[in-house]
Amino acid sequence: MENKKKEPVQARMAMIFEAESGNTLSNKIYEILLNKIINGEIKPGTRLIERDLAEEFGVSRTPIREALNKLAKDDLIEVMPHRGAYVKGLKAKDIVEIYDIRASLERLALRLAIPSIPSSEIKRLKYMVKHNSSNTTENEIQHLVSMDREFHRLIASYCDNRRLVAMLENLANVVNVFRIMDAPIEDRAKKALQEHLAILDAIEKRDVELACKLITEHIEASKQSILRHFGHILR
Repeated sequence: MENKKKEPVQARMAMIFEAESGNTLSNKIYEILLNKIINGEIKPGTRLIERDLAEEFGVSRTPIREALNKLAKDDLIEVMPHRGAYVKGLKAKDIVEIYDIRASLERLALRLAIPSIPSSEIKRLKYMVKHNSSNTTENEIQHLVSMDREFHRLIASYCDNRRLVAMLENLANVVNVFRIMDAPIEDRAKKALQEHLAILDAIEKRDVELACKLITEHIEASKQSILRHFGHILR
């Protein structure tokens, strides 16, 4: 009886993923598990068993293992030898530390990049920000997150410091987790877009001090928003 009950679930999951393959499939599973951890559906301390997840999603263990490895790199789960993977949960202290480090690195990257960022790139991003300033519905969240990441990548790409770029990239996946948490808050999403626009204006004027001040305030506002709205799932 138990196997018969599971067959329809497996069939539905197989249909969802039948068009996916390789890395794309593991990314899809990663995103689903990530959202469940962020939303508190999967509690801290929960053991994630490859066999059970493979059965739930109707896939082999390989994409499950790849998805779990990505979550481990994000520091959201801990893979323990001979014991399996466990959800670590989010800590307020982690968010504070990551965002404070990010603010310092972003300021340095900005100081180095401002003289080199082409006006055409600044205008392109400003257009994107203005065009999306009203699109903060749930359906646009992933796009807003991607645009936010592109905004910060633009700065990094012109700082001409490969070690700094590598450090920013190492933080990117973890920060992206928090971006996903923060983006669905409509009021915060709208403010973040306006903050991006103000920073771009300062960059366009080549005003280094103002740009650094604004990006510090932008990152601090994101940090405080996450701490305020997700305190119930932080340890």
